[in-house]
Amino acid sequence: MTGLMKLAALASFIYLTILTVFSLIKPVTKKHKKIARDFIIKKRNQARMEKLYYFKDIVIRKVTSNVLLSDTKKDEFRLMIKRLDLKITPEELRARQIVLSVLVLLASLLIMQVQSMLGIFSMLGVVLAWMYP
Repeated sequence: MTGLMKLAALASFIYLTILTVFSLIKPVTKKHKKIARDFIIKKRNQARMEKLYYFKDIVIRKVTSNVLLSDTKKDEFRLMIKRLDLKITPEELRARQIVLSVLVLLASLLIMQVQSMLGIFSMLGVVLAWMYP
């Protein structure tokens, strides 16, 4: 009788051990692992992009609003943005304008090294990039 009780106790101990081990370490399929990895990668990339947008927003607002953008130009850009129904701020528009003008200037200087007359005509792109954001 005691042997039967010992056997029942051993079976219950093994059963409880298996339950606790499987509750701690659940077997996961490859599909679920892939989904979890993709989710972690997407979250990490989203966090990086949010940091980049936050940094870009802070830098653009501080630099362009005080130094490179007057109140009248800001109002003019707001009207233009509202008329075109864009989802950007006047500061972002000014920053894009500066970047585009610098890129056109660099391209013009490169073209001027190849052929001077064509480079001089391409300098009009700098003026156009500044006039028409």
